[in-house]
Amino acid sequence: MMMLVVCEVRPGVGKVDVSVVVRDTNNVPTFLHLDRNYVAHRHGKTYLPIGTVYRDKEKGVALIEFPEEADSGAHRIWVPLASLLEPNGDFA
Repeated sequence: MMMLVVCEVRPGVGKVDVSVVVRDTNNVPTFLHLDRNYVAHRHGKTYLPIGTVYRDKEKGVALIEFPEEADSGAHRIWVPLASLLEPNGDFA
């Protein structure tokens, strides 16, 4: 299922790319380099479109899948459910 995860955006190497930071359940940052047009802006925050692999409502976490490999080599990480947003703007 396609969702959005809150992220931080920093300047990238070129004019069109950005460095995107997504934080996991332990607040550890994971970095990706993407085209700046790939990020979404909602509710005054910046979000990255991701795939949702699994949601555990009891633990308040979700396993997400990135659109491409992160700098660390990760394709998936666990994030807090509170950091997710439905594409239509509803919080998860």
